[in-house]
Amino acid sequence: MAFLLEKTGTGKIKNPNFEMDIHMGLQIKTKKIGKHLAGWFFVICLTMIAPYADAADKPMEKDTDGDGVTDTRSLFDDDGKILRVEMDTNKDGRMDQVQYYEKETMVRAERDTDLDGQMDCLDYFDQEKRTRQERINKDRAVYQLTLFAENDEPKEMRKDTTGSGFFDTIYYFSKGRPVSSSRDTDENGTVNILETYANDKPVKRTVDENEDGKPETILLFDKQGLPGESRHDLTHDGFLETVRFYQAGKVIREERDNIIFIFDEKGLPKEFLEDTTRSGFIDKRAYFTNGKMIRRTLDENRDGKIDTSVFWNDQEERTRVESDTDFNGVMDTFQYYEKDRITRLEKDENSDGKINLKLYYNSSGEKEKQVRDADADGYFETTHWFNHPDWSLVVEIDNNRDRKPDARFFYTDSVLRVKELDENHDGKIDLKEYYNPQGRLIKSQEDELQTGNLTLTWFYDEDGPAGRAEKDTNADHAVDVRFFYEKGKLVSVEEDSNHDGKPDIWETYDTAEALVKRRKDLDFDGKPDVEEP
Repeated sequence: MAFLLEKTGTGKIKNPNFEMDIHMGLQIKTKKIGKHLAGWFFVICLTMIAPYADAADKPMEKDTDGDGVTDTRSLFDDDGKILRVEMDTNKDGRMDQVQYYEKETMVRAERDTDLDGQMDCLDYFDQEKRTRQERINKDRAVYQLTLFAENDEPKEMRKDTTGSGFFDTIYYFSKGRPVSSSRDTDENGTVNILETYANDKPVKRTVDENEDGKPETILLFDKQGLPGESRHDLTHDGFLETVRFYQAGKVIREERDNIIFIFDEKGLPKEFLEDTTRSGFIDKRAYFTNGKMIRRTLDENRDGKIDTSVFWNDQEERTRVESDTDFNGVMDTFQYYEKDRITRLEKDENSDGKINLKLYYNSSGEKEKQVRDADADGYFETTHWFNHPDWSLVVEIDNNRDRKPDARFFYTDSVLRVKELDENHDGKIDLKEYYNPQGRLIKSQEDELQTGNLTLTWFYDEDGPAGRAEKDTNADHAVDVRFFYEKGKLVSVEEDSNHDGKPDIWETYDTAEALVKRRKDLDFDGKPDVEEP
């Protein structure tokens, strides 16, 4: 900045007892830091008519605009030389600018720039050239110091941006324009941020956050002084693995090692791309609307076709998942969600474009029911129940489409324990089999008479063949005939012919299962009365 002091008029004193006219014009020319813009920040015109003898006794006051309020006050020494000039530039009754003189040369100028009654900008002069400017805060501490070159252009500016009393930021100028700056963010004496400028705009910024001598961020600016491209070491391993690209100062794309982010005009995520295998192929993508993810895709086998798509709603809740499990390019599995909880799964198991399996879940996300069209005829004949109170799984099969199970299978921990068959499709069980915890058949029941009652029961030995059988001949739910086997062959029979609960006929068979002996209890006293060879 250039400060010029001009003096016009007679400037001489004719006689102490005579009036004198001193016309003094004090002009201070200013230039904004970093800009070649000049202007006058005050112009003082003093016309004073006073006896010389009074000059050292009291200040000279002047109402320059004739509004009745003093707006300029000047103080002289005994020799009539100016010492100080005070000015009220905003007509509030308080002096907001003061100039100090030595040997009629200004050495300091003070200003109250925010008009709060406290001088906050101090300029210092040497031989009418400004050398230093200090900016003062409310605590009377210097928070900005500017040093000037011979031509009144700034050459260095120091700032205390934290109010700690430490100048953490320094700007350097050439021909009045900033060329570089440095900043010590933690005020430990080591510079963390370096920045260069051209044409009053930033060009490059380098940031070393951990002060290891390796930058974590390098930011390049475009011609408008806005961020254009930046590189980052987000993992602090010494490598700038992340690159960001900007448009109009906002990030539009970020590349991080094997990941790419694309942003919209609001700076919100628009698309996400990832090479999960680091093979050079983008196999994972995510799409966003208003910064919220709406879809994510995965090309698991990297054939250029989507294998999995996940969809979200506006509340960022997952609503659907589509999968191509056999990698034939066609989605075959569909999962549906409510409030981010799976409710249903549908699957095309034979790749014919039709759903042939549906799986339903309860409110806790546990499997509840599954239906399957095993023969691809459009009818879901097989039903799996996962919510039976006594069984881990119950499977029902309806082959004749009458909505009634033709077969039912009961499982405990994946082991078949009971099987029921309706072989004649009358809605009644014709065959029921029981299995032990190891899955071995131990008992079976048959509706031999087609009465709707299981009248024949078989019991099996450890090695598999039947060991005995029981028969209800009159469907009264009581055993009338018992058959006994050894190694799968019939050896004897006991029959209750009068249905009193006691056997009255006994038969014995040989190894060829031929009848060799029969005994009868004719009076039903429990003892055989006759025997036939």
